[in-house]
Amino acid sequence: DGNHYGSLRIMRLMRLFKLLRLFRARKLFTNFQSDYSIDFNLVALGMNMVIVFFIIHLMACFLFVVCKFETDTETPNWLILNGLVSLDEDGAEVWNYPPE
Repeated sequence: DGNHYGSLRIMRLMRLFKLLRLFRARKLFTNFQSDYSIDFNLVALGMNMVIVFFIIHLMACFLFVVCKFETDTETPNWLILNGLVSLDEDGAEVWNYPPE
């Protein structure tokens, strides 16, 4: 029912807040840096790489959700027209990546 999906979405949102604890790991990096006398620029470069990959991951998740919503419609969309998704005999989507 609809209430079940609403509570599931709330639980997923709460999992996202758990990820915010990673930002508190900055103190761990500064302790690591001082204990092993690692250059600050190296630590900053590593942190920036982690942040960039995290943002890329979030963008990919967003695009996946958009694709899932668009394949739920009855009319052909850009995913079906470009051969990324096909529909089987039951109407379920089959992801074709890389396109054939």
